Amino acid sequence: LNGHIDYISHTDPNGKFHLEKAGKLWQVKKNQHLTEVLTDAAIEQVNNMSTTPYFMMVSYANPHAPILLPGEDAIFQGQGKEKNDSPERYQKLVAVLDTEIGKLVAAIEKKLDNTIIIFISDQGAPSQLEGNYPYLGGKGNLLEGGIKSPCILYWPGKLSPQRKQIFCTGLDV
Repeated sequence: LNGHIDYISHTDPNGKFHLEKAGKLWQVKKNQHLTEVLTDAAIEQVNNMSTTPYFMMVSYANPHAPILLPGEDAIFQGQGKEKNDSPERYQKLVAVLDTEIGKLVAAIEKKLDNTIIIFISDQGAPSQLEGNYPYLGGKGNLLEGGIKSPCILYWPGKLSPQRKQIFCTGLDV
């Protein structure tokens, strides 16, 4: 899955990459936001789980350009005009992610116990959207705003709430 994907048409800018499942075109609801598509698929997987140990990785594309919110028109392949990215639109896209992760966590908590959930981002927010204050820089550079990102571990009954200021990447998982 290309990181630069239209959340509504589910294609890349050239129309070359589409969503696939088991090597075939993934049939999803037309115009459903990609974040919702991925969450629905993950929840379906959780609901079909047995008690056998498993690993699931859900790689959301957002918040990533192009910033498209649920209910908006697709923009790739001449399907619409590009939206003006702004800090407010970026924050709304992060809120979509937060809502969908909340749905997935609720499904996991309802069905499974003894499950660790790890949420990690790969980089800071884009510099032009000013989402990394008070840090300098952003996505694509090595300043604090580009490399500081959240890593949240959630394991009820095993990990106590705490906050640590340490550098962590996906390689640490």
